[in-house]
Amino acid sequence: MARKAKAKKRVLLSSTVRRDILQRLSERGPSSVADLATDMGRPADALYYHVRLLLKNSLIKKHDTRRSSRRDEIVYALFGNSRSRNQGKIQSKSSQETASLLSTAAREYEIGFGLPGAVTRGEEINVLANRRVAWLTDEEFSKVKKHLSALDEILKGGTKRENTQLFAFTFVLSPLEMRPIRRQHN
Repeated sequence: MARKAKAKKRVLLSSTVRRDILQRLSERGPSSVADLATDMGRPADALYYHVRLLLKNSLIKKHDTRRSSRRDEIVYALFGNSRSRNQGKIQSKSSQETASLLSTAAREYEIGFGLPGAVTRGEEINVLANRRVAWLTDEEFSKVKKHLSALDEILKGGTKRENTQLFAFTFVLSPLEMRPIRRQHN
């Protein structure tokens, strides 16, 4: 892929909404804007602009049409065979995508913290953030990745249904560089 095309794709994917649309299509398969809006907890009107951009840039395609209430609606799918390639895999993001994810996570956390039902302590906690730095063996690191994959599988199945609440789960797992300790000489 040419350098300009890669840069354009990175800009397209820097939008949390567009990434969410692609993720939902990857997980649930062909979907209408109404389906995506329901899954994402957003109004459908807020998604059309993003869907058109993804369509124009060949990241999604028109898959089918179906009758809904009084009109036909377009069903969209990922362009190519992306669904089977990405299913069941946790993948790294570019630093630009990661910055966008973390910015979104901070905004969502602030919103969640201010909601009337927010619980920040005890058994019923539903708003939390944490950071841990740890020395891990290869075996321990492998266990962490397996747990993250298991969480990812649970979250992939989380579509809107009765008695559910919309949650966001964002994480970053990154090796760190150990820097030498500078000692002051007296």
